[in-house]
Parts: sequence; structure tokens; C-alpha cells
Amino acid sequence: MKEYFLHYVWKYQLFEKEGLHSLENEVIHILKPGIHNRNAAPDFLNAKIEINHQTWVGNVEIHLKSSDWYAHHHENDVNYDATILHVVYEYDVAVYLKGNTVLPTLVLKDLIAPSLLSNYLQLSNVTTNWISCGAQVNTLDSFFQLERALVF
Repeated sequence: MKEYFLHYVWKYQLFEKEGLHSLENEVIHILKPGIHNRNAAPDFLNAKIEINHQTWVGNVEIHLKSSDWYAHHHENDVNYDATILHVVYEYDVAVYLKGNTVLPTLVLKDLIAPSLLSNYLQLSNVTTNWISCGAQVNTLDSFFQLERALVF
């Protein structure tokens, strides 16, 4: 699985949202998932999330595993100081913000419909060519490819 799949799931809210709780057993209501950020810094900016009946506006960071927070060195990057929720597929370690505060974590593993995950895995493992001449493209001269692309 790739992280961008989880970005897609979060962006379009394609998971069970009823009765959400953080790993710390805080009640979570997603009011706005935020704006998808494709640049450096957190994955979704300006999200609006209610955690334990308090509304927070900030950023959401998404990882396959919670330990990726440390693998990517976010604990040392000020761009992640305004993160209000850590969304992960699997939990393997607690994440702490500055001041030794636990970052609320939402685990998606059991919230994504099996059919969505199955479709994603099936499509991501396709090895056949999506166009009939796909196998021959690498045999063509690069100038010829560029010339043909410009003509069409």
C-alpha cells in the first residue's frame, strides 16, 4: 500500500466515520478534512476537527505507520507544530508533539471498507499494459517518440 491511497481515502472521507475515536479514546468528529497539500509540510492543511467536544483547526498528517512520523523527522520540523491529528493505517508507536503532548491518532485499518482496499490492491498490482503498444514503447528512439507526441 502507498501513502497516497490513504490521502485519497482521507480527502474523500472513504471510511467509516460513525463513532470515531482516537487511540487515546477521544471522540472525533471530522468537520472539514482540510486542503490536500502536495508540497512539503503536512498532508492536509486547515482541517477542522472536533476532538472530545473541542473544535480544532490545524493540519492533518497521514502515514502508513505511526512511526513514520519519526522516520520522516517531523518531530524536528516546525511545519508540523500545528498538526492536530495523525491519521495512520497501522499504529506501532505513540507520537509526541513539543511539550511532550500526545498527538491524537486515528487508525484507519479497520475503518476502510474491505472492497475499497481490495480494489486498490488489485489495481496497484496490474502488470499488463494499459495500451496495446505499451511493451514496445521502450524500443523506440526517444526523438521519434517526441516527434510522434507533437504530431498527435
